[in-house]
Amino acid sequence: IYQCDWSSDVCSSDLNAPVTLSTNTSLTASSVVFASTLSDGGSDSLTITGNASFSGSVSNMGSLSVSGSTTMNTSSIVTSGTQTYGGNIALGTNTTLTAGLFNFTNVTTSGAYALTLAPYGTSFNSTQSLSGLTLASATTGFTVGSLSNNATITLPNAVTINGPITVYGGAINVNANLTDTQNTTNNGIQLLASGVFTDTNNLSTTKGNITIKGAQIAISNGVTFTPGTSGNWNIWSTNTSPWSGSTPDSDGTLTYNYKQYNASYGTTTPLGTGNGLLYSYAPTLTFNLTGSVTKTYDGTTSATLTSANYNVTGNVAGDTVNYTSPTTGTYDTKDAGTSKTVSVSGMNITSVTSSTGKSVYGYQVASSNVSGAVGVINKATLTVTANNQSMTYGGTLPTLTETVTGYVNGE
Repeated sequence: IYQCDWSSDVCSSDLNAPVTLSTNTSLTASSVVFASTLSDGGSDSLTITGNASFSGSVSNMGSLSVSGSTTMNTSSIVTSGTQTYGGNIALGTNTTLTAGLFNFTNVTTSGAYALTLAPYGTSFNSTQSLSGLTLASATTGFTVGSLSNNATITLPNAVTINGPITVYGGAINVNANLTDTQNTTNNGIQLLASGVFTDTNNLSTTKGNITIKGAQIAISNGVTFTPGTSGNWNIWSTNTSPWSGSTPDSDGTLTYNYKQYNASYGTTTPLGTGNGLLYSYAPTLTFNLTGSVTKTYDGTTSATLTSANYNVTGNVAGDTVNYTSPTTGTYDTKDAGTSKTVSVSGMNITSVTSSTGKSVYGYQVASSNVSGAVGVINKATLTVTANNQSMTYGGTLPTLTETVTGYVNGE
């Protein structure tokens, strides 16, 4: 066959030239071989009862169904609808399958190549479960979804491959262990959800990092993350209320090395080292004056403070905030009185530690200046002493004078 432009169902076994479908087509044969490209106007389906082999690109198809095994010597198969595979898949090159949805039944892959399952358009048509798909350990990479995918992805089967594992989803459900055994790249395992990330099983890499993102993190107790020798794990949460409310985060029993707030995946550089919890949530600290700042009137507005005159509010999750405690400030006026406003500048965070003693980064400060009506200036005491005078009886009275002491500041 040198050219194919079908308008009715046909049955063939070896198609060497480019094939263009113009109607829904069914092929039945022990093996259907497409040695060149296969294309369609964009809505027609191709159903193959038997085995299939694709050596050229497949584009603009409506849907594709293969009941038997499939050999993929092509880098691209694109359908707007569902791709259904009922037998094993042999990869002959790095292959990207693009579809509205995928359906796998008893499929085991072979071949030391990478496999990508991408959505047609921005997102899969509905929840994409990968039940029925088992990847060969020689697989050099596995990617599901795309950055814009908002459909749920469920991983029900264990995946152990010799390459990075990347999943983009609305919600992502990890219901089996995921393992990357390669030792050449730090990409490792990336599970990036715009919705809830749920994990009930272990993640491990030989070399690479483990990166998790979700609008809510739900990791079961006992789950372990084991990054490679030069890697670490980072969990990025966009939860607006990560520690309270009806949908708080749960990091299970994972042990972290640091926390960081006001952090956005893809744009924020982690400030800590090791395994980290990173939150888009951005808490703000407010410094306050407390107690009483008291002195006796000295003709100046200078105030002397101690660490007991300060506190801070706005810290979350049991974090402890350490900060500077300036020893000097100013009263609003030099005059004696109570509830006087005292102002201090130069307040700063020195360090923050979590409830488990780990470093915490990313707190914002409302202001490095603080004031409060905590001032008291007591009146100074003046002492009036009469100067000694004398007179002779019947004489003229002397002028009486006094000496006043206790003035301050040259007054």
